[in-house]
Amino acid sequence: MERDKALLSAVLARRDLNVSSTDRRNRTALHHMVLGYVPLDTFKWVLERGPKSVCIRDASGRTPLDLAARWRRADIADALISKDPDFDLTSLDAEGMTVLQTAASYGASSIVDRLLRVRPDANLSIVTADNRTLLHLTRDAGIAERLIQRNDTDVNAKDPRGVTPVEAFLRKYVDVSLKNRRRHRGFLKAVRLILARPDFAVDPTSAPEVLNLAIRCQDDVTFEAAFARLNKVVTRNASLMGNALLTSLDTYQVGPFKRLVKSHEFSVSELGAERLHFRMTHKLPILELCLRHTDADVNLRQPATNRTILHTVPNEAIVGMLLAYRPHADFNPVDMYGHTPLTEALMLVEPWRKWVR
Repeated sequence: MERDKALLSAVLARRDLNVSSTDRRNRTALHHMVLGYVPLDTFKWVLERGPKSVCIRDASGRTPLDLAARWRRADIADALISKDPDFDLTSLDAEGMTVLQTAASYGASSIVDRLLRVRPDANLSIVTADNRTLLHLTRDAGIAERLIQRNDTDVNAKDPRGVTPVEAFLRKYVDVSLKNRRRHRGFLKAVRLILARPDFAVDPTSAPEVLNLAIRCQDDVTFEAAFARLNKVVTRNASLMGNALLTSLDTYQVGPFKRLVKSHEFSVSELGAERLHFRMTHKLPILELCLRHTDADVNLRQPATNRTILHTVPNEAIVGMLLAYRPHADFNPVDMYGHTPLTEALMLVEPWRKWVR
């Protein structure tokens, strides 16, 4: 390492050195110094000797600043921006991305901040070659929040798959494991910021998916924000309400389920959710809401096994609720195996009694 430093110092000491010369990939010394993690003071010395090489693009269409953003070299990026504050923010590299988009997609939040501070007039509406905006590209929740707070950011843009920024941020939070979600909670704040913007447009085609993702993120504040903006679209469609209810049941979310049930007087059969009551037994508050606010038929049987709620979960609290809200229900149904709820309960208890003895 020391030998390499001495050799580099000897080369840089030559007065006839042309630091703007390029190799076969059209890369200058600055390109290689960004990739080679050369110390900052050495980089600045070469930068002073060849300021014109700041704008040179290599064979991939990348300037030294593009490489600094790609490798998150914030110190190098600061030196380059200070040397040429009028750099081009609209040119695309070989991947069809600007330097700002590159920094956002690689999570270089400090570089994005620096670029936007130096160039507050930056055009944020530029899309990549595959039609993605800055909000679609960003991997850092802090960057997303700062972009959303700018009025010229398009929060309704869609990528080639038809995904909006709200849906993209919710997916980034939902798709991570539960133990890592705390580090991604900033994306939920970004979602709420977008939903609070007056120019946010409710898209009927993506509203159901956004609402389902808001339920799956298991955050009542985010769900309430999403439901407040989307309820006019969702509550008009019974099947969409049914899907949202089933999602809240699948994830055992009492808050969203309560909000959905009380927002619309509906019929369970109308929603196409005949299996609704077989899921609601896992959460007693959800069961009580269903019995109180819906016409859920507790005697409805599963097609394959001919079983009812009492067969599924023979629980004293559930029986009490059924007696209170459905006093005329049939408490002696027989399934395909000839079992009643009573015999089902005894079959579960008897093996434990033998083991205790």
